[in-house]
Amino acid sequence: MLTILWISIIFTIFFIKKKMLYYIYPILIISVPFNENVKTILGLRGTFNGFTVDVFNLIFIILLLMCTYDFIKYGFRFKVDKLDFIVLILSIILVIYIFIGYINKNIYLSEDLNIYFKNLFIYFIYRNELTTLDKIKKLMRYLISSGVIFSIITIFIFFNKDRLLPIIYDEILLSWWGDRITFSNTSVLMCLILLSFIVKFNNKYIKYFSVILMGTSIILSQNRTILILTPIPLLILFIVNKVERKKITTLINSFLICILIILLGIYFKDNIIHNIQTSNNPLINRLNKMYYELLYDDLNVRKVTDNFNKQLLKQSNYLGYGIGKDLILYNIDYSKSKSGTFIDNGILTISIKMGIFSSILIYIIFIYINIKVLTLNDLKISHRTSTVCCIIVFFILTSIINAQIIYSLPVYIVSIIFTISIILFSQNKKSIV
Repeated sequence: MLTILWISIIFTIFFIKKKMLYYIYPILIISVPFNENVKTILGLRGTFNGFTVDVFNLIFIILLLMCTYDFIKYGFRFKVDKLDFIVLILSIILVIYIFIGYINKNIYLSEDLNIYFKNLFIYFIYRNELTTLDKIKKLMRYLISSGVIFSIITIFIFFNKDRLLPIIYDEILLSWWGDRITFSNTSVLMCLILLSFIVKFNNKYIKYFSVILMGTSIILSQNRTILILTPIPLLILFIVNKVERKKITTLINSFLICILIILLGIYFKDNIIHNIQTSNNPLINRLNKMYYELLYDDLNVRKVTDNFNKQLLKQSNYLGYGIGKDLILYNIDYSKSKSGTFIDNGILTISIKMGIFSSILIYIIFIYINIKVLTLNDLKISHRTSTVCCIIVFFILTSIINAQIIYSLPVYIVSIIFTISIILFSQNKKSIV
């Protein structure tokens, strides 16, 4: 019933104001936890007479048809950039490695085809649609609102976790994550929190409320990497902003307060360590475990898995095995855990499937976008430096520590929208604020 309601809403919007679908698509993707069970509960995924309907896919198909029609009628609606040529080369490489994957009879070929082609089409859909600064500024505000909605949902799940988590997670995820409220959408919040400080709000309290909600969602995820990386761009923003505004006294006072806190921490170190080790708080226990893993665990699952798969890449002479290649996750004792479409290293995953040259092109895009940000002279220095810092830590998180940049739709679509926005702002010599 809910699915029919969603479909009715989508087609009503299409016939009344179809351009709104370009905004509704990322809003839904970011707002709704990236989990099939959640989509089913909310009616965004339903089955009718054995036929499964996914509302996300429905909107995607409509957008693709709209974009195709506009392209046939108007041609390219955007000013071509160097980035577009790199994406074109990657597209050609993708087609070549699809044939290689077919020849090699790779078992995950159909799954990868669905993901890689959808990602490619999403790029061209939004590259062709986001042609004005007003559209991008409007979309940026929608993205922040989406992050707030997602955070409210995760907070609701937290207060009802005993009832909801067994429904949302399968047995494997429940054994892995326990009571952690974690979805790949959480990685996106890192960017949206920084964006909240850069974009102008009519009411500053709305900004702070949004940041608090998104920060709370990050804490509830208990994801040690995101907890460590998220404050870094914000700290850079604070420091450079104070220097930029010549508020040296405030910066010095903040520095002295930090030194005082560190000294107090050293003085009461034994008491603090004892309280942490005897705490029953799951977040504190998670951070404590993270600390000892970072110090002493030289042989964790990711390292073992990466080492084995690097050898696999080397055996192919760094040329790759084709789209759909199965990648194996290894246990800490070197035994095989399971195989799937990816491992927790996006760059290595792409290299094994599409060769080392594809990964080099992705690094080139990464460097190119950072250079574009640094040359946005209309943007404050503090905003430029913090944005570059955010791009770096976000890239590390979603492309090296895991493979969300490819296999998580919320992460991918935010990456694409931000990349296209930076290119457009650069071409127009304008900033987002």
